Parts: sequence; structure tokens; C-alpha cells
Amino acid sequence: MIDISVVIPVYNTEKYIVECVESVLANTQAEYEILCINDGSTDSSLQLLNNLAEKHDCIKVVSQENAGQSAARNKAIEMARGKYLYFLDSDDKIGSDALKNLLAYLEQEELDVLYFSGSSFCDTKELEGKFKGLETAYVRKGTYQGWCSGLELMQRLREQKDYSVSPCTQIIRRQFLLEHDISFYEGIIHEDNLFSFQVMVNAKRADCINDIYFYRRIRESSVMTKPKTYENLLGYFVCFLKMLHYVYGRELKEEEEQAVNITLRSVKANVKKSYLSIGKEEREKFYERLSTGDRLFFKSVILQQVELEVKQNRKIKRLKKIKNSLEYKVGRVVAWPVTKIKKIIVKIGRKLHG
Repeated sequence: MIDISVVIPVYNTEKYIVECVESVLANTQAEYEILCINDGSTDSSLQLLNNLAEKHDCIKVVSQENAGQSAARNKAIEMARGKYLYFLDSDDKIGSDALKNLLAYLEQEELDVLYFSGSSFCDTKELEGKFKGLETAYVRKGTYQGWCSGLELMQRLREQKDYSVSPCTQIIRRQFLLEHDISFYEGIIHEDNLFSFQVMVNAKRADCINDIYFYRRIRESSVMTKPKTYENLLGYFVCFLKMLHYVYGRELKEEEEQAVNITLRSVKANVKKSYLSIGKEEREKFYERLSTGDRLFFKSVILQQVELEVKQNRKIKRLKKIKNSLEYKVGRVVAWPVTKIKKIIVKIGRKLHG
């Protein structure tokens, strides 16, 4: 029996794919398969995968026309034979004891999903300086004692600032995903926000450990490092809408509702941030891809708030500029005696009429 299916979507990562797969192969104390979904690569990625598959029976290579990471992951969910699913990106790595240790914990606690920590490393020194804050972005520092529901864990993760949507820092029971019809939303980026949200909303037994088993590579031209476009805005906005729809009508406890609300606000903040980071042309591309209803929702709910916040920020900046100006400082010095005298007169008046 296969314990874990390691899913690796591959698109033009010839520089990293061998190192990625070999990091999985270094795990020698667990029964696993490696499903490499070649998503229409145009470089030598497919040849490198085929070379690896010839040497290792646990590797299965499947090719499809380029349809995106979500489509590749969904294909693997359907064909996987493992009890648990682990999603790994083709430019990243895992520890040599990851699968053995994660499997033991999953089985011991009979979990639907287990979350763990990751560590980031940069391809170049230049990137190290530019993305220094990401080094610990996947390290969970909170204290988690025993399993609980996914929504309760969402609350704990939020409280301890450990919430992360990366599927690379979670391992999930495959049957759980099938039972709740959870898959990756295709055609957008940032889809992990929606996927992780749906997992947490439905999980009956979830837990989090602090151990680092995942190693994230920060490189040029990735979704994280390349310039922002309408795709970033579209991805976050679609996730926000789908997440709202997903919890609509559900009965939630007060603390669960609070955790869900914080998560929704976080995605909404990314929508607004993405809108402000792109130009007029990219914004027009975004609007073109929305239905009439979604476009009206965006303009009446999101855009209205963005414009209000921009006006408030401009007002704050103007006030700060005025307060820092020489004219303002001189005026304060000149007006100080008059203001002081007025305060003294008011005090005397209060005493006389006290």
C-alpha cells in the first residue's frame, strides 16, 4: 500500500527539477509515489523527468497541455494512490526525514490535515537583500497542543500569527478532499488561499507542528518575485468571492466566525494592495475578465473602500508635510506665548468662578 502521493506540477523548471525530485527520493523510510505532472514544458524538464523515472519505479510522469498549476494538481489528485497527498513545487525541496515523520504523526492522531513549518532560501545574493523578510515566512512559532477542528486551528494560527496558505506546508488525507469535493480553482494564481480555506472549514481533525520539513526557493520570475499584473488582482479577488460564497449560510461559533472574518479581511487587503500596485492598462484587463455582477461588486464594495483609504492617506501625508514645514514650526513658536497666556486666563477664571 502507498502511504503518500507526492504531487509535483512541472513547468519549465529544468534548472531545479532534478534537485527537487532527489530531495523526495532521499526519504527512504516511507512508502510513497512521486507524481510529476508536466504542464506543457518547452524546456528540457520532461526529458529530465523521464530520465529519473527510468531509474526509479516510484516516479510516474504524466504530460498535459499547459493549463496551469491548479489543473496539474487536480489531475494528480484524481490519479493518486496514496492515502495522503503532499503538494511540492518543482523548484523547492523537502527534508530527508519529512515523509516518515509526517506520516507517523498523521496516523497517530488520525488527522485530516497536518500543518508544519518551512524555511526559505534565495537563489542569489541580490535576492537575499530584496526578500530578506521571507526567510522566516513559513516558520510557525506558536504552541499547538493536540488536534482540533480546522476552524479552531485557523483561530489558533491567526492568534499566533502562524497562518500560511501554502499547500507545501500541509499534508492532507486524500479521501477527505474527495468527500468534501475540494480541489484547486483553475485559471488563476493565488489559488492556495481558497484551497487552504476550504480545507480548514471542513477538517474535523487538524493539527500543527513546528518542525521544518519544507524548503522554499526564492528565485527570479516566480509568482512571488515578478512584477505584479492584473493576474495577481484577479486571483485574490476570485478567491475572496469564492471564500465568501463558501461560508455563506454556514452556522459558525462566535470564535470561528472571528477567525473566518480575519482570514477574509486578509485576502480582501491583498485585493486592494494588488489594485493599487498596477497601472490603468492592467486594471482594464482585470475588468474585462469579470462578469457584470462581479464587476459591479468590485466597484461598489472594494473600489469604494480603496478610494476612501487613498483620500485619507493623502490627507494624513499633507498634515505631516505641513507639520514638518519650517513655516508651521515658526508659527508654533510665535503663537506659543499667546496660547500659554490664554490657558493661564482660563485657569484663573475657573478658580474665581469655581
